Amino acid sequence: MPARGKKPEKKLGPTPFQAEIYRLELELYEANQKLINEVVEGYTDEFRAYEARYRRTVRQSLGPADFTALIKETHAAQVVLVGDYHTLKQSQRSFFRILRRQAKGSPLIIGLEMLPVGHQEVLDDFIAGDLSAAELSDRLNLEKRWPFGSLAALEPTFALAKERGWKLIGLDPAGRRQTLEARDELAAKEIKKALDRWPGARCFVLFGELHLAPAHLPRAIQKAIEGRRGEAGRVLRIHQNSERIWFEAAAKGVPDEHEVLSVGDGAYALLSASPVVCQQSFLTWLDQLEDGAPPGSLENTGDAGERGFRHSLTLLGRALGLPVKNALAKVRVVGPADLSFFEELRRSGRFTKDELLQVRHHILASESYYIPRANLVYLATLSLNHAAEEASHCLRHRLSGEGLEDPRGLVDAFYSRVLNEAVGFMGSKIVSPKRKCAHPEELRRLLGNKDVPSQPPLPARRGRTAPPRRVSTAGHEAGGVRKVDLEAARYVLAHKEMEHGVHVPWLSEVFHAGPELFNAVTHVLGYILGDHLYYALVRGVLSKEDARQLYYEPFEDEGAALMLYFELCARVGHVEIPPRA
Repeated sequence: MPARGKKPEKKLGPTPFQAEIYRLELELYEANQKLINEVVEGYTDEFRAYEARYRRTVRQSLGPADFTALIKETHAAQVVLVGDYHTLKQSQRSFFRILRRQAKGSPLIIGLEMLPVGHQEVLDDFIAGDLSAAELSDRLNLEKRWPFGSLAALEPTFALAKERGWKLIGLDPAGRRQTLEARDELAAKEIKKALDRWPGARCFVLFGELHLAPAHLPRAIQKAIEGRRGEAGRVLRIHQNSERIWFEAAAKGVPDEHEVLSVGDGAYALLSASPVVCQQSFLTWLDQLEDGAPPGSLENTGDAGERGFRHSLTLLGRALGLPVKNALAKVRVVGPADLSFFEELRRSGRFTKDELLQVRHHILASESYYIPRANLVYLATLSLNHAAEEASHCLRHRLSGEGLEDPRGLVDAFYSRVLNEAVGFMGSKIVSPKRKCAHPEELRRLLGNKDVPSQPPLPARRGRTAPPRRVSTAGHEAGGVRKVDLEAARYVLAHKEMEHGVHVPWLSEVFHAGPELFNAVTHVLGYILGDHLYYALVRGVLSKEDARQLYYEPFEDEGAALMLYFELCARVGHVEIPPRA
């Protein structure tokens, strides 16, 4: 498949599938918002007026922009405001993506709404390495005072700040009940104080999206820093996942092709997740509160995982015209707080000792998966990406009627699993369209841009290759780089070379590899194909009926999976993937 990074094909307006998904997303958004408004307290007249001002002034984009251009603008601003959706980890990750593109020698101040004011010495000690993240949380009592989750999503930001010697400040009133306008004034005061304390530094702030309306926090900061000698005092707004901007762009098919938009007054908007995905993260948080789970322990909430799974099944069914009633009625969804299912599998007598060991391995590796023989979905985290992928796997198994045993041949087992991973990822993208995966250029960077070796990466491990068929895993894109990831990257790159006619004599060794490497290679190859299938679908290269048919194909005839894999690569491999910043 061709390298990524080029601009996608030009098109006039949304494709029929994009228009259909837009209408469905809008319908789901309105239903979710009604539910949220009914269960959430605190919608005072003051809050409604504040929210209405945001909606009036943050509502439309001027068109797509380049992430590099956005970063260039941050270099010219004294204060950069990035909107946050507190319960969505992707919001905090996007903040990190902006920070890591700043020059290493540039003095920066990082201001966070989730940290309280008045504890600068503690924050300085943390950045200096004298306190751990757990100790910081204890010292600031964050578990009680910040209800929206742990600071785990900010760990990359903290590590980067320590590495580059950047400063860290808190911007929250620290438990004092204040109006939204008063919160803006306090944050502006603290930002000015930090700029005075560290002359020449620029300040990057992560704050709730509603506060980024021009008349809210930006105006308060502008007034506070106005007239500072020798400095321009520009405040740059970077909105994130504003629903009005998203839906205005989605009506034109823009979010599938771009992740940065230009907004009036020199501001930008990031499209890192759809409004429906944001709402799902908030509803998961509400479930956590109702279940009495400790703040920051979203993984321990039972109902949220099942709701995300059922939401995903419903959306997939409506988007592709697939019947989901049978899957909704019979499947059981469990999470990491309910591991009793493992003992149930053992007592059932339906799984061998080796199969149970593989299930245990998946649990310890924090991998989500669907086990057809048990009619069970295990979600390692309550991420909607995980729930959506396993919903796609479950739906495909139900509709295809495929058997539960491995294909007889190693090659059939390999490509059958690749195709299952591809359909799973494509389905998850329909539910969560901003989901990403590693493509060949990322794999090359992982390997230090080295050529594919003439010899296999490591001696292949003989023995049983695949796990119980269609036990799928999600979530490999997170976490650190393992030795098997490097090994798998070499095999995947070799496979892509083979697809373009290059002879790689050692590639067949992967068919005989041990389960861990076998799974890793099929996982990455499947995700790459699934990403191309999704963009082919939204651009009209692949019809909805073709995508629908993939859920009915059992891949069981000898050679069928291999032939279909290469047929699909030939059909959608030319479809370019939007560049990833």
